[in-house]
Formats: sequence, C-alpha cells, structure tokens
Amino acid sequence: MNKLRAYIYNIIPKKYRNSLGKSKVLKPLRDVFFRTKSGFRELQVPVEKCYGKYEVSFQFVSSIQIATKAKKKGIETRLLNNSIRILQQSRPRLANDYIIADVGANFGYLSLVWSQTVCNQGKVYAFEPHPNLFAAIQKSIAVNKLENSITPTNVAVGKQKGSIAISLASTTSNTKEGEVGEAQLKSKATIQMITIDEYFMDFERLDFIKIDVDGIELDILQGAEEILARLKPIVVVETNGNTDLLEFFNQRNYTILNMELNTFDMQKELPLNIFCVPN
Repeated sequence: MNKLRAYIYNIIPKKYRNSLGKSKVLKPLRDVFFRTKSGFRELQVPVEKCYGKYEVSFQFVSSIQIATKAKKKGIETRLLNNSIRILQQSRPRLANDYIIADVGANFGYLSLVWSQTVCNQGKVYAFEPHPNLFAAIQKSIAVNKLENSITPTNVAVGKQKGSIAISLASTTSNTKEGEVGEAQLKSKATIQMITIDEYFMDFERLDFIKIDVDGIELDILQGAEEILARLKPIVVVETNGNTDLLEFFNQRNYTILNMELNTFDMQKELPLNIFCVPN
C-alpha cells in the first residue's frame, strides 16, 4: 500500500508537493495518504549511488517523501562528497576506519553512506532524538546488517545534561526550546539530553562530527569543548545564519571552509554548511 502511496506522490508535480500541507482543501488528503499518528508513513527503498570513489548500496527506511528523494537523487550529496574528500585529505588513514559522530541523524541516510565508505572498518555514532525517526534508523541498520558499523542512540545532544520535550508531529531533529507549538504539545515526548563531551569522554579518537539540529548547533558545540580541544575532530555544521559559529571556531584555532572547501571569506554571506578543520 505504501508503494502505491509513493507512486501517487511521484506523479504529483513537484511545484504542488510542497503546498499540500498549506492548502485547507489538500491537507486532509495529504494526511490520509502520507501521514499516520506517528507523523509519517514509512517506505523502504533501495539506494545505489556513488560518493567519491565509493559505490554504496543499501535499503533505506524513511517517510515516503524522503525515501522518494533518496532513491532518485540522494540526500546531502555535496556534504557527503565533501566529508569524504576532507577526511582523506586532512586526516589520511590506511584503512576506512574513521570514527564519525552524526548529530541530528534524522532518518540516518548520511550514517548509512558513511558506514559503507569511510567508516566501513570504523564506526558511525548516530544521535537522533525523535523516537519515530530513531525507529526508522534502527530498521535501516537491521535490514542492512550494519549493527557493527552504526551505533544509534535515541537522545538529544546539547550544552548540558538534562531532558527536553520534542514534538512527535514533525520529521526533524529539532529540539530548540520554544519551537514546539501548542498544538504539537499534545503529541510530544521527553527525551534525555547528553553532551558530546560526556559521550566521547573515554574515546582516544574522533575524526569527524556532523551537526544539523535546526538552530541549537552552538549549544551542541559548547557541550563539546573538551573533545574539540583534546581530539580535534573535523566539524561540519549547519549554520542557520548564526555568525557566532565563526567566532567559536576562530577562537579554537580552526580554519573555516565553505561548501567548495575553500577558506571562507568572512565578508560573505554564511553558506548553509561550514567545514571546520583544526590547525
């Protein structure tokens, strides 16, 4: 049945897909076809793509919308290609045994790609606070038999230990305070919050951190001060227009690169993501 729903979704012109939820007429139809009480209907699709010199092939479980996109053209292709390139250039290793922290893993697509490329002899630690997205990640890991390559953890990551309420109505990793609307509070979950410093305290190596959590990236970095100083991982972070991220990395002797992996010009507008490399 979900394959039929995916077919229906695919024949809807792209310019109308994004407006389904905004239309009072179309929103009920969208909810019937593409949503459930958990917020989305799951679809498992095969993914076969190339990233750098690597070919990947895996089953991907996510919402119909995201699964459709992943199968057709992949997700975060530029970020993934850049992450592979910068790891191999800045931190060359004889084996593909890199250790990566995927903070805000969402449906886990990036973790799956890394597990079959630069981490196929290493490890990806995937952090996802949303219980339903986390369940989808677990299914992808199981169906691809990647339990030894990806360690998923259903927690939020932030500045300090604690707990936080998140909306179950969305399909994002958003944990920002004040972003959970009154209507969404009817469907929420309280999730444990940890810090990168706490989780990786006993690690001797952490090569790369990806942070994409819709607005609390700086908080997460402030909870990673000790790890950044001791293990000096490369970091890619979604900026959300927050120029404080530039000062944070400059003060910690990191070089900031743009999406072309060239030194970022501080006079220019912030790109969607910045790559930060320890000097």
